[in-house]
Amino acid sequence: MDVIVAMDDSSDADDIFTMPVYYENCSSESANAGEGETINNALASDSEMKESSILQAIEALNRKLVDIQVTQNLLLEEVRNIKSNMNVARKTPDESSSHQIKMWLEHFPIKSCQELDQVEKLLETENSESLVNHLSLISGSNLNHVVRNTIKQVFLDNVLVHFSWTGSHGHKRSFKELRICKIICESVQKNTLGQTIDNNLSIEKPICLFLAQAKHRLESKRRRSNEDDDTCLPNFDG
Repeated sequence: MDVIVAMDDSSDADDIFTMPVYYENCSSESANAGEGETINNALASDSEMKESSILQAIEALNRKLVDIQVTQNLLLEEVRNIKSNMNVARKTPDESSSHQIKMWLEHFPIKSCQELDQVEKLLETENSESLVNHLSLISGSNLNHVVRNTIKQVFLDNVLVHFSWTGSHGHKRSFKELRICKIICESVQKNTLGQTIDNNLSIEKPICLFLAQAKHRLESKRRRSNEDDDTCLPNFDG
């Protein structure tokens, strides 16, 4: 529709041509404001979506951490139960094991080579697991002491004087070839202190030394015994 603008004589003709420019500027500013609001709304919506996604990821991570903690606690409880059962099994053997241990202890300490031969024959047929478990409980301040205390539980020195680790032709028998020697080594390895060793060499050395000193220990014991006998004799002087 045509717009008729009335002019009086005082109107400036140039004002007629500035009016369309004014209307055009107003329309442009209104459009820009609308676009800015749309962009701000879009940015706000995108920010909210990102924040929501982050919160959901954190919640999922927390749930996984809780599940891991629960699983870890269950595994730790199972390990404790296994250790407890192992300790009970070692400290409270069943009736059959107790009978076997009693049978073995009747032969110890071995007092002669004949008794040793009997034990060696028994080891060919009898289950030695209970004996190993029993000897593994022998204590000592270090590994060498555990080895010595274990051997003293099994042998008297008057038997050990006939042995060296490898033996010698016509003089001494080989200790390492005995079945009871293998039992001693296994029990030391099963001992708490023995579990730290890498090989049998750590056990062989104290065994060799203990065997080599058997004669000296036996002679010292005999001297002490003779001295004790002398002190018991009546004194007829004076």
